[in-house]
Amino acid sequence: TGPALLIAGRGLSGAGAALITPATLSILVHLTTPEHRARALASWTLAIGLGGLAGNLGGGLIGQYLSWRALFAV
Repeated sequence: TGPALLIAGRGLSGAGAALITPATLSILVHLTTPEHRARALASWTLAIGLGGLAGNLGGGLIGQYLSWRALFAV
């Protein structure tokens, strides 16, 4: 347990995020018809934005009121 493990975890998390974004977009485009594609992409974009907002807000609150270690309990 130390900074090296934290940095490695963040790197692994970033790599996973970089791989999942194009994969989900590809699945979304493949599964939707052209007339529904714009709405599906808008919904996907909204979900990504709200998820980032909720994660940052929740993480900040947990870090402030509990501890930074509690952030990794998930």
